[in-house]
Amino acid sequence: MTHDFLQQQQQQQVLPSSSTSSCHVVLTFIIPVLINLIQLKYQESQTSPFETHPKSMGIAVVGLLLYCLAYDAETRVASLPVGRRRSTYEWIPARAMVVFGLLSVTSLASTLFPDSMGPILYFVCVLFAAGDQVLRLWKLLLWKIRGRQQTILLT
Repeated sequence: MTHDFLQQQQQQQVLPSSSTSSCHVVLTFIIPVLINLIQLKYQESQTSPFETHPKSMGIAVVGLLLYCLAYDAETRVASLPVGRRRSTYEWIPARAMVVFGLLSVTSLASTLFPDSMGPILYFVCVLFAAGDQVLRLWKLLLWKIRGRQQTILLT
């Protein structure tokens, strides 16, 4: 019985975290949709999106490559035994996946809209990427405030 439990725990540790998996699932859906929409937009055109939006397409390609590297790093970190993980740094690959995935999606989406919408899309991308960190800081602040209130009440 204990042996089965240990095997199950080891198998779960090899898989990336659920937030990373959900990010990966969303990207495997949205990237092909955006590419299909870009193909529809440029179907009748003699130019390609690489000619009309070279910076956005370059950012999208680089972002996808960096996303793949971060996904590989996340898988490797997740496969390490719990004792060998450095808890201080193990969140970095998952965070990089979110940032580079958002950057790729934003860059591809910006080719579908007028150039004037680009800065707005990138601003929204930054808000989404920073949103998780802002939420974490807010929770930490609330935790510290509550801890101080309990300390004051106990004294």
